[in-house]
Amino acid sequence: MSALERQLDFSNFQIGIVNSLAQVFLPMQIVGLVIQERFFHRVKFWGFCSTCQFLAYGLLGVLVLFFNQIPQPYGVMAFITIMAMSVIASSMIGPIGLTWHADFVPRRASTGFWSKRNANYLLYSTISTVLAGVLLQSLGTGCNLSYSIMLFLGMIFGLCSSAMQVDIPDTNPFPKTSKDNPAEQLKAVFKSRELRPLIIFFGMQAVAAGFTGAFLYIYLQKEINMQITSQQVLLAISTLTGFFSAGIIRRMGLKYSRQFILGLCTFILAVLALWWGIMTPGNPLWQIGGEWLPHGFLGALPIFMITGFTTIGLAASRESLITTQRDKNIQGMGIAIIYAGTGVCGAITGIISGYFYGVLENWSWLAGTPFKPFNIMAFIAAAGYLATLPVMFRLKAPAKAE
Repeated sequence: MSALERQLDFSNFQIGIVNSLAQVFLPMQIVGLVIQERFFHRVKFWGFCSTCQFLAYGLLGVLVLFFNQIPQPYGVMAFITIMAMSVIASSMIGPIGLTWHADFVPRRASTGFWSKRNANYLLYSTISTVLAGVLLQSLGTGCNLSYSIMLFLGMIFGLCSSAMQVDIPDTNPFPKTSKDNPAEQLKAVFKSRELRPLIIFFGMQAVAAGFTGAFLYIYLQKEINMQITSQQVLLAISTLTGFFSAGIIRRMGLKYSRQFILGLCTFILAVLALWWGIMTPGNPLWQIGGEWLPHGFLGALPIFMITGFTTIGLAASRESLITTQRDKNIQGMGIAIIYAGTGVCGAITGIISGYFYGVLENWSWLAGTPFKPFNIMAFIAAAGYLATLPVMFRLKAPAKAE
């Protein structure tokens, strides 16, 4: 998408709008859930929205193909509109898909199921990203037709995925006859002793992650002079580590509580953030490997590998917790609020962190130290992760992961 935006000569403001659409429309999860629960068959509604999401890719492909024949303002407006349609369709079925799949996953196998699912997702998405990059390079990055072909391929794979998923059985597909008041559902979610701590916990985690997420790769490129190829290899290694960690997470889920996994991964994230904080440009760890390996590769390798483990552990324990709530009447609404709230917290923090990064760059005191703005923000992120641990201990859930 970033290469396509450059190819179409989008301004920075237009790129910002396109890239923020996914977070802007996250609250549509609540709207989609309410509509489906009141009026539509769950699988059919999911299939319709998913099909619309991927058909929009094909529509974008047609637009990109003829983009140069359209006046720039109208072309950009059409692009943003189609992207918004795709994002809205995707957001509307987020909690629906989770509640649907949660109905046929045994509670005892929940942590193992979600860890394996997320590990597969990470692995396949990384492989497809690499293959897509190779294909795009072979087609030529300076031609609109190349990007149209990529969008059409995305549409085809997406529609095939949707067609396979609608064959998954659903034990409770029909609209609710009680038609609970959405306002009452919202109130019940925030009163729930199971869901309220989860909302606070994952919102705080999104805030902590937002302080470093947007600047990590910029820091590695700008301050450490790490090659983009090295970063791609590190990301691939992190993904593979996460994939092979799924079995460990599954066994931990059977032996320990989900709170234990969540707390362990959160503590590790705090330690990793502290590690990023002390990994200043002058740190000798960046020099490990000498002339034999790319600059900074071995210094960052342990961090990326451990991050792969925590990514799977956090995602598995989160999805296991939110899909095994005792009160099924508000489970879908709780999932929607957690994901929407997390996205909003992350977006707001991302905006604030960008401003804060600029303030730190102009901070005269920092200029006389080995620290860069990213290092200071990593320390803040570490404090944020540690601050979530007391909230985690308030989570009301079974003692053993089920």
